[in-house]
Amino acid sequence: GATPLPNGVATTVGAAAYTYTYATGLDSMRFTAAQGSAYGQLNFGEIAPAIFTTDDTRTVPAGSSTLYPHTFTASTTGSVSFSTSAVASPAGPWVEVLYLDTNCNGQIDATELPIAAPVTVATGQTVCIIHKELVPAGSAAGASNTVSVVAAFTLSNNTLIAPQVITRTDTTTVTSAAAGALVLVKEVCNATLTPTCPAYTTQNTGKGGDLLQYRIRYTNTGASAINNVAVQDSTPPFTTFQSADSGVLPNNLTACSKITPASAVAVACSVVQAAGGTGAVKWTFVGSLLPGQSGSVVFTVQVQP
Repeated sequence: GATPLPNGVATTVGAAAYTYTYATGLDSMRFTAAQGSAYGQLNFGEIAPAIFTTDDTRTVPAGSSTLYPHTFTASTTGSVSFSTSAVASPAGPWVEVLYLDTNCNGQIDATELPIAAPVTVATGQTVCIIHKELVPAGSAAGASNTVSVVAAFTLSNNTLIAPQVITRTDTTTVTSAAAGALVLVKEVCNATLTPTCPAYTTQNTGKGGDLLQYRIRYTNTGASAINNVAVQDSTPPFTTFQSADSGVLPNNLTACSKITPASAVAVACSVVQAAGGTGAVKWTFVGSLLPGQSGSVVFTVQVQP
């Protein structure tokens, strides 16, 4: 019924005293049936843990900032609180701010504000957040800050189970002012459900036969050009390769070649290839990626039936 059963404490409901026991690897419900009594509607269920992704590392110049997207997926109704703690080496005035990424685009839009309160969630709901890291001006090359981003998930209608706490780690290291800093952001879109992929997110779902399109955005956040840029990924488990492209190249990147499951020999990124196979997908660019410039590559896979 509606009576909660504390762990290990006999609780009388109707004609029976029920004892619920939880231990690692074991859940049990015990009661003694009284002769002549009926016991129906004894329903049991388990709640899967919530999911919070993912760890990340960045290398950026002193006095700049960088964004770390994270995605929380609720396993049931409840509320989730987000917080941070940090350890800097050496100590310095690093600043962390968490934003609610309402459209899950991995960017902080003008209408998106810092998180100020717990977020109420429904079963299966995804909450995207962004950890913005502000690097102190004057930090020496090699200085770093390790930030724990914590999601504390409290189940609704629950007085017994402590919040599920999941921690992700973002590590930021200061590069020299003269060095380039390449930042990669990977996102996905279910191209079967939304064929033109108008929006990418850091997490998505797909069933057998669906097409998943992955986009990897690359950005030079440093103070100098980066030469010989290469981006590499691979087809996820239980999927097969369909296609790969480089999109429109930023100025000063003059050519692109790719290696895919369709060809172990590099071909031009514009070449249309046959679908099938699994393994590495790699794009190699000729030229320079200037400070502040960015571009993206995409590849599509099909989820195996």
